[in-house]
Amino acid sequence: MTKRVHITVTGTQWNDDCEPEVIKTEHDGILVKQREKAYLKYDEVLEGTDSVTANLVKIELNEVTVVKKGAVNAEMHFVADKRKSAGYDTGHGTLRMGIYTNNIAVFENDCEYRLLIDYRLEMNGEFFANSRIDITAHLLV
Repeated sequence: MTKRVHITVTGTQWNDDCEPEVIKTEHDGILVKQREKAYLKYDEVLEGTDSVTANLVKIELNEVTVVKKGAVNAEMHFVADKRKSAGYDTGHGTLRMGIYTNNIAVFENDCEYRLLIDYRLEMNGEFFANSRIDITAHLLV
């Protein structure tokens, strides 16, 4: 099943030293569901440029993979109760990150598909921030 969707991506980061930082973006894309897996595909334009990054979010039971290709290149794996390493290449250099996933939740009804990921982000082997990704795909008619 393939459906056209409007996708809202809200990323939140916080730690004990500062107020939460929230970044929200919206994109049109597609939702593909096959057996026990779901895929969200969408393009995003890097703020202040014409550079495009293609995004693929692969959702499985207790595991999510986010692949970015274009202006930003990354492959991030979120596995419940596991730590994974990731590289995030912005074109100005590659950031090495550690991702410890606390929780992955998926909610679905006839009109929307929602993914929540709570995780801890590490930079250079040290705690950087608590983080949450909230991706909501609203079906387009």
